[in-house]
Amino acid sequence: MHSPISSHTIAPITTPHTNNAPASQHSDITHDCITRKSERVKKPPAYLKDYHCMTTHTTHSSNVSNSNSLYPISQHLSYDKLTPKYKSLSLAITSNQEPSTYEEAAAHECWRKAIQDELTALDQNRTWCLTELPKDKKAVGCKWVFRVKFNPDGTIERHKVRLVAKGFTQVQGVDYDDTFSPVVKMTILRVMLALAAAKKWHLKQLDVNTAFLHGDLDKEVYMKIPPGLAVSQPGLVCKLQKSLYGLKQASRQWNIKLTQTLLDAGYKQFFDDHSLFIKKQSQSFTAILVYVDDLVLTGNDIGEINSIKQDLDDKFKINDLGDLKYFLGMEVARSNSGIHIYQRKYTMDLLRDFGYLDCKPLSTPFDYSQKLSKESGTILTDNTVYR
Repeated sequence: MHSPISSHTIAPITTPHTNNAPASQHSDITHDCITRKSERVKKPPAYLKDYHCMTTHTTHSSNVSNSNSLYPISQHLSYDKLTPKYKSLSLAITSNQEPSTYEEAAAHECWRKAIQDELTALDQNRTWCLTELPKDKKAVGCKWVFRVKFNPDGTIERHKVRLVAKGFTQVQGVDYDDTFSPVVKMTILRVMLALAAAKKWHLKQLDVNTAFLHGDLDKEVYMKIPPGLAVSQPGLVCKLQKSLYGLKQASRQWNIKLTQTLLDAGYKQFFDDHSLFIKKQSQSFTAILVYVDDLVLTGNDIGEINSIKQDLDDKFKINDLGDLKYFLGMEVARSNSGIHIYQRKYTMDLLRDFGYLDCKPLSTPFDYSQKLSKESGTILTDNTVYR
């Protein structure tokens, strides 16, 4: 059994004087013992060969962590292999913080204007009418959700706000019936990206403005007055005339309308994934992947891609985001060598949420000597954190 090694400073080794050696000789021996260092070549432990140990590089490009931190993460990330445009985008989507409440957003002019613009758009679309709440009905709550949209070069394109209904208070059979709406599988997304990289296909992205407002409601739904909306008298509620984000049936109603639009345009719905639409004509091939109101378009016919963009814009009003750069938390960088996918923002958000953004970095942050057992350890109070 080896004795533990202390982390304290080791005291100098002293040799008692003898009658046969002068004091100066003893001091030389002591000095040699203290300064002598091993010349053995150091190698990483053999057990680490089963791990991918990432070598860190120092950079000062990111300011996402606290400058007072002992281990700022900005000193352990490298962006040397990114082009200036991709680098600007990666840093911008992380450094710009988004408000989580209406009160936080209301303190900034840019967000106040965005809220008023969204209320105006909802009013012009006749999303609701103000009325008194019937005695046999219960109004659902609502909240604002805030997002910063970026241009491909990292500059801010717009401050986007969305009014979301708290659909978890809806009652099945009373406020809604069917809720299922397909979204593209990650396997299909990876396959299409691989094909686009291998065949040099175009890769575009767009999203639909207020997509859920195009869905039709078949049930009576009442919603509380959203923050920021001025009403003439207290006690009024919003009777929804069109679907709204957050409602149980909202995504399904929107998906039905979008699917019919793509089918009318000559696209065929893929059997194994109903969120993939394909159109083939002679040598032309175009595919559309749908994730709620975000669409990825790829294929070898840029004319057909531009044509379907125009059709969707005429019917729904879209935002053409250009080349695919950021989708479902994944940052996409394309070069002559292929398509690189990374999740920097997603990882940063996880570290920030759990308080690990300024922890000391390790190549393998795992205690390999610890023995795990289901009979030992502390029971988690909230097991969803682990999941």
